[in-house]
Amino acid sequence: MKLWHSSLFVPLALLLGAFASCGVHRVQNDYIKVYEVSGTFGNPAYDVHGVSAAFAGRVGDQICFAGGANFPNSPAANGGQKEYYDAVFLGSPVDGRTIQWHAAGKLPKALAYGVSMQLGDTLYIAGGESHDGAERGFYMLTKSAGNTLAIKPLAPLPFTISNAAGAVIEHRLFLIGGMQDGKPSSAVWSYDIDNPSKGWSRLPDLPHARGYVQPVAASVDDTLFVSGGFYPGDDKHPVTVNQGIHSLDITAKVPHWRTGLFPRGEEKRMDYWAGGTLTPVAGGLIATGGVHKAVFEPALERLRRLNHHKEALSSTEARKLRAEQEGYMTHPEAWYQFTSDVYYFSPVTSRWFRILSPIPSLLGRAGASAVAFDEGCIYLLQGELKPGVRSPKVVCIEVQP
Repeated sequence: MKLWHSSLFVPLALLLGAFASCGVHRVQNDYIKVYEVSGTFGNPAYDVHGVSAAFAGRVGDQICFAGGANFPNSPAANGGQKEYYDAVFLGSPVDGRTIQWHAAGKLPKALAYGVSMQLGDTLYIAGGESHDGAERGFYMLTKSAGNTLAIKPLAPLPFTISNAAGAVIEHRLFLIGGMQDGKPSSAVWSYDIDNPSKGWSRLPDLPHARGYVQPVAASVDDTLFVSGGFYPGDDKHPVTVNQGIHSLDITAKVPHWRTGLFPRGEEKRMDYWAGGTLTPVAGGLIATGGVHKAVFEPALERLRRLNHHKEALSSTEARKLRAEQEGYMTHPEAWYQFTSDVYYFSPVTSRWFRILSPIPSLLGRAGASAVAFDEGCIYLLQGELKPGVRSPKVVCIEVQP
């Protein structure tokens, strides 16, 4: 794999480089802090229940948090109705462990499960889901007078997209995987902000042809990194929670994806942050959160068999699968084993380091919204603690110089 360098916040990358040899490495966590951040939104959907899959990013010198979905009236395990939100908030960190939030407008419609792409002081959002289904909207969010947010519609996407990932390299935006036009997709698209008339250009597809739903993505210099995601299966193919970390140098004459795996026997379990976060910070990338393959994959496979192979199942098998699936949503949070340790990719060594042991109470979430607020600080906004149950917590991952 190519060696990547970054001019931002190099000390951590250099520190980790001193310990590198191969595979995944564990270091002391003297350089990282994780803590809950206080602050209220003035809206029970966010203050009491919490949401997941919201849009988020930095707009100017503030944090933007918008949309999202939850089950406010009855738990999903009891057949509760999912609600989508159009609220938009701007937040200002005031003392390191508090964010002052205020309402800053509304999205064009209630949305969740879309893609956020931060370019400088501007946040671009794309796609998502609403009560009407998958969306193709594309918007530019900037600060406006009166401490509110200006939302400018851009040309709609040529496809609907949800549960995808996004990234930014210089003046180019990237949409990666997810559900595109209602199907799991491996397609990767690029949009040049400086040349919008060219529209969206397709790059080489990700390696697993059947698709990546809820992948994570970020960039270092001229390279895209993508990991996680799952394929929900069909009548011929089983469910797969994707493994590996893919990278694409967009400056190569013939760009192609490279795939790396953590060596077996290392302490990293075989989870690659499906539904988690991958965020550029501290000169590299920080990854955390997401589902546990050994729990999530069998649950989806049961659904696949019941939906696609029910005629081939005996009555005993069908009853067993239905009973297991009905019980899946009712376990305590710890049973789902959402990923809660922290990994850092060092561009100095092109290696991954485990920089923090699991903290389930703060980091064990899927569908959280990550914001790289400055060179050494990531805010993780809300997310879900288990299927159908959200968290109102905001957590900061602070990387020390």
